[in-house]
Amino acid sequence: MIITEQTAIPVISINPLAKQIKFGEMESLDKKSFFQSFLKIADLEVGVSLYALPFMDMQSGNMVNKKCFICTDNDIVETEGIGLIPFADKDKAMMYMEKLKKMIEWQY
Repeated sequence: MIITEQTAIPVISINPLAKQIKFGEMESLDKKSFFQSFLKIADLEVGVSLYALPFMDMQSGNMVNKKCFICTDNDIVETEGIGLIPFADKDKAMMYMEKLKKMIEWQY
């Protein structure tokens, strides 16, 4: 029996429905290709990429169309659903989370 060790990837999640930004970790067997299965929305800056997952209403099963806007130095990035921003280490994620709080505008 072969036991494969999982890797924790530091991630900032953006929830436009609850209007929350949270830090967490996602477990993966392959740190390099884990986010390739998600839709990449944009590079917010060098080394910082935004990925998205669809939002589903748990009761109806319908898609929820809540958005948020991230104002970067060069652009305004519109994203729908859950946003995920992976990082190489926890400290960089925590520092970027503080910066992101000033960059984000919620859809009302």
